[in-house]
Parts: sequence; C-alpha cells; structure tokens
Amino acid sequence: MTTFESAVKTVNYSDKTIFQFLTNFKNYENLLPADKITHFSATETSFGFSIKPLGRFLLQIVGKEEFKTIKMQGEAKVNFDLVVDLVPFTEEITKLKVTINADLNPFEKMIAAKPIQSLVDSIADQATQIKIA
Repeated sequence: MTTFESAVKTVNYSDKTIFQFLTNFKNYENLLPADKITHFSATETSFGFSIKPLGRFLLQIVGKEEFKTIKMQGEAKVNFDLVVDLVPFTEEITKLKVTINADLNPFEKMIAAKPIQSLVDSIADQATQIKIA
C-alpha cells in the first residue's frame, strides 16, 4: 500500500461546518484540480470523475466519525481509499489532512504518484479557500 498525504491545513470553519460540507459530495467538484478533472458527477453517497492520465475514479463513502473522519473507498484500475481527518483547533478553526492509500505496483506508482499527490494536495488546499454560506 502506498500512502499519499497532504500537509495539515487550517480551515476557517468549525469541525461541524466543514464536516457537513465535505460529506456533501457535490462540493468536491470545487475541491478537485479543475485543470485535470473531467466528467464530474455526484450523488448523496458517491462522486466520480476522470483525471488524466489515470482514468475514471468513483468514490463511495464507507465510514464516517461525526466531525472527525470521512472515509471513502475508491473504484478505479487500482484499489484505494481516501480519508479526510478533521481536528478542531478552536471553536471556529479546524485542522484538516487528506490521505489516499493506494494498492500500486512499482510501475503504477511511477506513473500515478504525481497525479495522486496533486489530487490530495488540491483537496486540502481548496478546502482552505472555500466559502460556506
């Protein structure tokens, strides 16, 4: 299993607010790297997209711990999961980290490492920029 982690980021919302935002999968369209993502779709329990050069991805929620963790299982050419960890820092500030664990062979890792790391970083970075009404 290969692990890709974002840096820990600061989000200017409470853990409850950011958790509710991140469990609405339609919001991920604004968190993914717009210049690399095509064919985004979302339902209440899943979202999917295509990313060059890796192909189509579908993520479904498989677990969550309210206001702390969101775990998604991915369906693609390789098995992977995506985990968002939230830690309250103050009443209105939350620390966030995004992790992808992927079952990659050495060749797949060579091709996929940069786009997957970019995906993880984009989700974390964009979460710091969101505006929640």
